[in-house]
Amino acid sequence: MSGRGRARHVRRSRHAAAAAARPRVPAGLRRRARRAAVVPVAVAALAAPSALWSPVVSAFSGTTGNAANKVTAGSVGVGTSPGTALFTASSLQPGSTDTQCVTVSYTGSLAATVSWYAVSTTTSSPSLATYLDIVVERGGASCAATTGWTAVYTGTLAAAPSSFTSGNAYAVSSGSAAQVFRVTYTLQDTNAAVSKNVSTSWTWEAQNS
Repeated sequence: MSGRGRARHVRRSRHAAAAAARPRVPAGLRRRARRAAVVPVAVAALAAPSALWSPVVSAFSGTTGNAANKVTAGSVGVGTSPGTALFTASSLQPGSTDTQCVTVSYTGSLAATVSWYAVSTTTSSPSLATYLDIVVERGGASCAATTGWTAVYTGTLAAAPSSFTSGNAYAVSSGSAAQVFRVTYTLQDTNAAVSKNVSTSWTWEAQNS
């Protein structure tokens, strides 16, 4: 046997001896071992997407409150009875006179002040208001009462108060009793009043304090 042949023979002998020294593993076990080695990779592949999922966080809660909150502004209001014209007269002559009454009621909820004043719209020049004397009184129990009246204004219609601030005012509050006003006019004895006329609005205005 040549030198090369002896060398190959030695290597084969060593391989055979090493193979004989290793324990033999049945073929079935070798296949299961190969499958088992694959499982962690598959699990890892399935588990990897879970890193993208965000956990859902839940918490208990409770509320309470005060329902139906409501605020309402107060009011001021005034009414008269009758609500129509007190006087409608024509063909007056010197000394002509008339008296009418009006009941003024406060209908507001706030404390207030009620003021009387007159606003005249003249239809002649000069106006008859210059020659028409008026007396305004407040406080009688009825229009026919002879006592209990307080003078509110005495003078010509032309000089009567014409605004809330210049009017004769009195205090009222919710539930205040109605007030009776008595108004009397008298035409002056002067030729300057001939054919003159005037139209007037009697006004009662309430403003809260």
